[in-house]
Amino acid sequence: MIQAKNNEIQTHGEDQSVVSLLNTKRVTPNGYVVDDDDHYRAYFKVRSDDLDALADFDKLTWMDSFAQMVRTYTGDMKLLTATTRVDTSTQQLYYRQHLIAAGRHLNKRLSGRELRYWQARQHLASEVVNRCENISRVVGDLNFYLIIFTETESAMKNATKLLLRSGGSTFRLQLVTGDNLKAINHRVANLCEE
Repeated sequence: MIQAKNNEIQTHGEDQSVVSLLNTKRVTPNGYVVDDDDHYRAYFKVRSDDLDALADFDKLTWMDSFAQMVRTYTGDMKLLTATTRVDTSTQQLYYRQHLIAAGRHLNKRLSGRELRYWQARQHLASEVVNRCENISRVVGDLNFYLIIFTETESAMKNATKLLLRSGGSTFRLQLVTGDNLKAINHRVANLCEE
């Protein structure tokens, strides 16, 4: 008879699940998230480019910049990828205004040429509105975020400066605040939500 030994795996807390990002106590005016243990974290949105489409020189520049950033910024960091719904509300509003304007012109007595022109504009605006609605319903936008962690707010300010100095321009790092931060936390809390 074979007996299995009960081997316990010791964890020291270095590698935590992304779910550990959920314990949020408050958000500072600077956009830093304070967790239940009074530790600070900041979210930075990373510009996403299709690296396969870049020329070899540009691809090497990106890789070198990333390596340099990781060498320069040595603090704790997580990379988070999240899909969010694409917001096409401004495009929909713009083309609905064109749709309404075309409808107003079509209510007037128009000659054959003008009538065809405004019918074509109305048809085009209608197609674009439908396409935008479909995109916002179906397509997800893939975003990348760097999350950095510190023990104090002053350390977070220094870490933020260092990170932005080392990779801010190449990756167009932007500190995520306000509603965007709420959306990220909602997305992390609801990983299975489409």
